[in-house]
Amino acid sequence: MKFEICVLKSSLLACPALKAIPAFNSARPSRRPFRRPSRALPLLRFAVSPAFTLAFAFAFSLFLAGCRSAAIPGARPGADPLYAEAESAYLAGNYASARAAYSRFLATPPAPPFAPEVRLRIAACYLREGQPALALPELDRGLRDAAFPWLSGELLAATGDAHRLLGDLKRAENAYRRALEAGAHDIREAEVRRNLAGVLARQGRWDEARAEFAQIAARFPSSPHAPVAAERAALGDRTFWVQLGLFEDAALARRRCQEASAKGVRVNVTPLLADRHAAQAVRLGPFDTWTAAEAAAQNCRTRGLEAAVVP
Repeated sequence: MKFEICVLKSSLLACPALKAIPAFNSARPSRRPFRRPSRALPLLRFAVSPAFTLAFAFAFSLFLAGCRSAAIPGARPGADPLYAEAESAYLAGNYASARAAYSRFLATPPAPPFAPEVRLRIAACYLREGQPALALPELDRGLRDAAFPWLSGELLAATGDAHRLLGDLKRAENAYRRALEAGAHDIREAEVRRNLAGVLARQGRWDEARAEFAQIAARFPSSPHAPVAAERAALGDRTFWVQLGLFEDAALARRRCQEASAKGVRVNVTPLLADRHAAQAVRLGPFDTWTAAEAAAQNCRTRGLEAAVVP
């Protein structure tokens, strides 16, 4: 019996999934190495039948599988109806329903190991609904519990988006820079640098904004943000545009123009090229100030058109 307990304990310690569980890791003996008792081996060899060995191995494999699914960060409970409901609503664009389902999922014990990711989803719902102030508390809680640099980077990038939408440019800039430091290359760096460039341009720091655009064009030439970044890095003007879409397919760009024209908004299509990566920008402008561009963008939104101000 003593040897059976020791073998079980040795197998548990060898399981990489269990090493990640704080409660188990804290109870693990760290100073005395496990030593196999040599005298117990003959007893185990003759006392345990093959049927018992097979049943024990099967049960133990199920135990380890359960431990692994609980310990892997980001594991998804595919059978959980609340989480499935939330994901379905989120992907369908029903953000209010998704928020409610995510919140109910978090409130149902036991707390999932990937709660910070769920909070990121809730914050994304608020951002898409145009409620950045409500997104910030969820992002703050997610940051306190985030255990991985890439997740901290994503949460900080979303925090930057929330502050940018609220008009707090200094905090937005700080969050974007921290996101780049925390997440390194694991986050959507080109998108974060584009948003950072926009925040810098709104503060009148155009040289720094152009430097960010240049980095996007040079380091991420296949990114969808590269064509606009290459254009803005090359031009010396200090103007803003209202962008209604950026398309690789010229037919889709023409369709967006027709949609805007039918709603009383006159736009133009600007062909862009970055490292042989072509795109068609549907936009209005240029505008001398961000305030004027934002007013034009708001006019587009009231007519049912998606619009964003870009430097």
